[in-house]
Amino acid sequence: MRYTVVNLSGTYRESAPPVRSPLVSLSGKAFRFDRFFLQTKSLIASRRVDRVLVVIDSSFKVGFVAGLESIRDLLGRLVDAGKEVWFHSTDYTDAHLYLASRCTHRVMHPLGAMRCVGLFRTAFFFKRVLDRYGVQIRVARRGRYKSASDRFLLESIDPLNRRQYQAWMDMGAKTLHESIIEGYGKPREDLESLLQGQVLDAQSALTDGWVDQVSTLGDLIAEWRKQKHRTRRLKTPHHIGRGKTVAVLVIEGAIRRGKSSFNPLFGASVGSESVVKSIKALEKRKSIRSVVLRINTGGGDAAASEEIRAALGRLAAVKPLVVSMSEVAGSGGYWIATPGSRIFAEASTLTGSIGVIALSVAFRDPLEHFGVTHSVLTTHDHADAQSGMRPLSEAEFTQLDRHVESIYSRFLKLVSESRSQDVHTVREHAEGRVWSGSDALKIGLVDQVGGLDAAIDSARNAAGLDHARVTFYPRIKRSFLQRLVARPFASLSLPTTGPAGIRDVFELAGKPLLIQPESVVPLFGTDGISSGVGALDVRSFDLFDADL
Repeated sequence: MRYTVVNLSGTYRESAPPVRSPLVSLSGKAFRFDRFFLQTKSLIASRRVDRVLVVIDSSFKVGFVAGLESIRDLLGRLVDAGKEVWFHSTDYTDAHLYLASRCTHRVMHPLGAMRCVGLFRTAFFFKRVLDRYGVQIRVARRGRYKSASDRFLLESIDPLNRRQYQAWMDMGAKTLHESIIEGYGKPREDLESLLQGQVLDAQSALTDGWVDQVSTLGDLIAEWRKQKHRTRRLKTPHHIGRGKTVAVLVIEGAIRRGKSSFNPLFGASVGSESVVKSIKALEKRKSIRSVVLRINTGGGDAAASEEIRAALGRLAAVKPLVVSMSEVAGSGGYWIATPGSRIFAEASTLTGSIGVIALSVAFRDPLEHFGVTHSVLTTHDHADAQSGMRPLSEAEFTQLDRHVESIYSRFLKLVSESRSQDVHTVREHAEGRVWSGSDALKIGLVDQVGGLDAAIDSARNAAGLDHARVTFYPRIKRSFLQRLVARPFASLSLPTTGPAGIRDVFELAGKPLLIQPESVVPLFGTDGISSGVGALDVRSFDLFDADL
């Protein structure tokens, strides 16, 4: 028997940041779903590999349940193809049990622990500190659920925001726990015991049937070698399949105007100029017969989102365009999805958030508090309206509010045309509210609950192809020098998302944004028990986080 090892390590990403920079490595180790997709598809087609060992590294972190859904679906396809799929982890949490429940064998480290605690989310509010230093913030928004500014204006979560995120979290927990029960074939009471705070050591987990074997990774592989099992090196192909191409275009990160960029502290942003260039290339290439738009973004700048949407609309006029929503596809992420002929989402995808927000921020008082004074020269009365040095006048704010209203009306019309619903119906489901993929299906914001595989099949059928080559875009090729420079930093782990900084405050203040706030989100890691706080990704706040 031949086996191969698949390591799940690093923080979940759809693909590599869309920039050529050795500084990308400073964002830390990443788990890339595009690579995992190509690897598993290659293994499914291989006759030389009978067994797949999935190893969970301590660095493995997934920010949303939908990311786990995508991974679990591919593990299941390996099993359905007749492969033995072994799952090895030191510790087991909800996320590990969820993934392991789709595998054929589960192995746990002798000194590991099993703890299933559910999900939680912490929101931080900065109103008091901003008030203390005199930062003045004024908000124009459409959508009573549009809460990107709440962290600056309130001292605690408001009832509407609590309701929408609680519903989304409940759906995520339901997705995890029902799949665990089904996959293990165990009574609900067994899982409920874990959810009530029970912690199992490895031997107890084995006795209770949660794992099939207790072993270190080294001992497990040594045993296989004694049995004359041979290992086969895992390779990542550039594409899978044959024939004409179904292109998977990945859009991931905060949407901004201009070119895609990367900051080693604050992560990657996707620039409308770079994305539009990629879309035009896919439109012109004759070998590409259809396109799957893979979205993992909460949005960003409204104008940039419209540039991308318009380019996708031109593409959709000549080639089938199918949308696959990953972890997040809300606000600006939903705006760019509207040209798609069919929209797929995972059950727990965070989507919707159909609303618009614009913030006016004045920093004069806090700067003076620290001894920084300023003088302003203008040629006209309103020239310094977006300087950040003074609050907007009532007339200026009225103009901003009208602009926000105009964009919101445009948003409702786009969704109405895309989903074949009247504007009144769309408005009822809008108001900036976020929906899980399952709930979005019920109200017609998506067409089907399913992963990337299902979207690719739909795009292939729409193009009239019996079989197709699948390739991911954009394809970023880094030079040998760039890879060489990046290598010493590969083990560093800095935040992948965070505050845009003073530059973005001045750049984006007063501009309508399609943004979806996620300052702190549930995250499934392997260090939950040792930290005593569960598995959590504390993402630094971004004043203009990532939503239209």
